[in-house]
Amino acid sequence: MSEQRPADYTEGSVISSILKMGVPSMLGFLTQNIYTLVDTWWVSRLPEGEKAVAALTFFGAILMFLFSFNQLVGPGSVAVISRRYGEKNYHLAEKAIKETLLLKLFFGFFFGGIGFVFAPDLLYMVGARGEVLKIGVAYASIMFLALGLPYAMYSVFTALRGIANPHQSMILMIASNLLNMGLDPLFMFGWFGFPAMGIRGAAVASVISFAVTLGVGLVMLYGGFANVRLHVVGKAGVTLASMWKLLRIGFPAWIGSLSFSGGRLVIAPLVATFGTAVVAAYGVGMQIVGFSVMVIVGIGLGLSSLIGHNLGGEKTDRARQTGNQAIMPSVGIMVVFGLVCFLMAEPIMKLFFS
Repeated sequence: MSEQRPADYTEGSVISSILKMGVPSMLGFLTQNIYTLVDTWWVSRLPEGEKAVAALTFFGAILMFLFSFNQLVGPGSVAVISRRYGEKNYHLAEKAIKETLLLKLFFGFFFGGIGFVFAPDLLYMVGARGEVLKIGVAYASIMFLALGLPYAMYSVFTALRGIANPHQSMILMIASNLLNMGLDPLFMFGWFGFPAMGIRGAAVASVISFAVTLGVGLVMLYGGFANVRLHVVGKAGVTLASMWKLLRIGFPAWIGSLSFSGGRLVIAPLVATFGTAVVAAYGVGMQIVGFSVMVIVGIGLGLSSLIGHNLGGEKTDRARQTGNQAIMPSVGIMVVFGLVCFLMAEPIMKLFFS
């Protein structure tokens, strides 16, 4: 297999390039949100369903805060990988991908370790009490131990988009979410002879999915199945200086993400004062709202890579045109999702609670 089979989305129709990069990313994140809702639905079917959904809501607030540290690396990796690819400097693109993976694994397992040790205290801090706290700790302990896996997994998706392999990224995301959705009932309810693990089963299903997806993604990158092939050894060695550059680029985005996720930490204990049922409903509501938000995030990530390609190729006017032409379709998608959520709020919630 060849080392590189470069694709170039900096030529031809701007709209065509937007669709080729933005739509696969949007569809990938769409399935991510479908998985999240399906996962919550399965959890709501447990005997302690309402309490379990409430526990996931509290855990979600903590996870969002810890995942904000992902933003220290993410924006910088998108910018550097895509620009180096646009420059056709594939060795430096490879270098940036390796550095991103190392940083994500470090941050993921570091903060995951903190979360594992302090899981009961963190969940108590955001409002979990009694049985909800117990369920939350059972779920969070498993998820925190493996936090480095989803951190690195999302870096694989970022890398594939950054080197103009949006369809591979989409297929990998969809396969990952389908695997997770399929494993949920097996480990939660003990279907087909699997152990019935309840809420722990949901966490185990997620961890298995993360590990398999990360493994397949690394095979794609190191096996030459993408536009840039990674090498275990070679010219593209990692350096602390360039990793520091990735962090500096991502710092402003991290501050923004930190403020948003910090708000969730503040709101969660306030919602908890209204009782378990309200917490569970709030959690489902936030996931439904997040459904539309993450679709736009998906489009944005695809377009960020495309803009990076154009900047790397010194096509600043085309980069500006790409951003401008993507605004109105994105607004339209948000309006449609907003109307659907408003008009269908009651039947949507009844899918989860009687």
